[in-house]
Amino acid sequence: MQNFELDREMRHETEILELVNSNISKEELHNAIIEYHPNDVAKIFDQLTLEQRKLLYQVLSIEELAPIFEHIDHKEIPDYFSELPIMDSIKILEHMEIDETVNILRLIDDDKLRFMYLNSMNKEISQTVKKLLEFSEDEVGSIMSTAYIEIKDNMLAKDAMRKVLTEAKTGAYINTLYVTNDQDMLVGVLSLRELIIAEKEDEINNIMYEKVISVTVDSSKEDAARIFKDYDFESLPVIDNKERLLGILTVDDIIDVIEEEATEDYAKFAGIIDGEIEYTTDTILGSFKRRSPWLIILLFIGIIASMIIGRFEKTIDAIPILSMFLPMILDMAGNVGTQSLAVTIRYLTDEDFFTRKKIWKHIGRELSIGFLNGLAVSVLAFGIALVLLNIFGTGGNFFSLEIIRTSAVISASMFAALIVANIAGTVVPLIIHYFKIDPAAASGPFITTINDIIALSTYFTLATIFLL
Repeated sequence: MQNFELDREMRHETEILELVNSNISKEELHNAIIEYHPNDVAKIFDQLTLEQRKLLYQVLSIEELAPIFEHIDHKEIPDYFSELPIMDSIKILEHMEIDETVNILRLIDDDKLRFMYLNSMNKEISQTVKKLLEFSEDEVGSIMSTAYIEIKDNMLAKDAMRKVLTEAKTGAYINTLYVTNDQDMLVGVLSLRELIIAEKEDEINNIMYEKVISVTVDSSKEDAARIFKDYDFESLPVIDNKERLLGILTVDDIIDVIEEEATEDYAKFAGIIDGEIEYTTDTILGSFKRRSPWLIILLFIGIIASMIIGRFEKTIDAIPILSMFLPMILDMAGNVGTQSLAVTIRYLTDEDFFTRKKIWKHIGRELSIGFLNGLAVSVLAFGIALVLLNIFGTGGNFFSLEIIRTSAVISASMFAALIVANIAGTVVPLIIHYFKIDPAAASGPFITTINDIIALSTYFTLATIFLL
């Protein structure tokens, strides 16, 4: 199914490119282009020449261009706006969803240009956009939409339906209707289906659903995403601290939030300091600045590992074959630590996880898994070491005391390294989270380095005690 969807998208992109490159009339091109979804058209924008884009600007109306621009990477839109007459750019912003307009204006670095856009737009739209721009990018107020239908609790069903029919023409979200009282406080919700099947003379306050789940305008976008996930909502009302309705969030806004958070966590997990990965706008210098801080910090922590090896120089000189098994132990410790780290960070995204009982249960579970993994891998490592020592060693009986002791040290070191790595991968992100630091940002590289230090110490200490 996924391959089919990809094939369809690529086929549409190819068809649109062929249309733009053809010699058909502008009217034919217009009629053909509007048959495609705006997202399909948006995807080929960066493949077009300036002249080809100008052709699309000519054949498509402002109302048809606006949804296309909604699907273009917002960081690229200021460049495309520079290709248009200034009034056309303003009109496109007016016809876009309010939250999309806000996102684009945030990306315009030129304060004078942004001010000009805001003051040239429709006054009502401009005022709404200005209010949304006041919110932090992390707050739901920055992405909420004002395109919803509000009805009063003392209305009759027939009057509410009349209002829905009138406002639906403006592009407002109509699947859920939001009920307010005379003080504009949110007091209920009503689905369009429930309104349709209601009797004409039914009062809204008798048919509405009063137990409304909402978010405040200064709530984090992550909190809103969690509510959407828990309740399978298509929309969510946004209120102020006096419970007055200000806007709504829709599921497409939340999908963007989830994608942004996933990208940010992945970047932080990789040790990129600000959690941003953007292949279209990233510069070499920008990437260097984001990646280098953690690497420099870990370089100094890694010096400890070098000092440990130096401390056991005599052991290595006496038994040089120990070095052959060092990468295996370090790699396995890193793999186990990463596994437990990934599971713990996943649990930390669940607000239901934060009870003492569940945290201790998780720690106990991971320790049990670590013990079993350590036992299984260390037994296997003993057998592997036994064979390799006979192949690459100095010779001797397959079951000689020296080979068995060396294999046992390797196996015990593997067991200890895996146990410690599992503990670190589980406990470190919990501790970091306790101090209000994003565990995805600090855990990954930190745990890898800590595991190396502990694995080295364990390995060479056991070798020194039992083999020298």
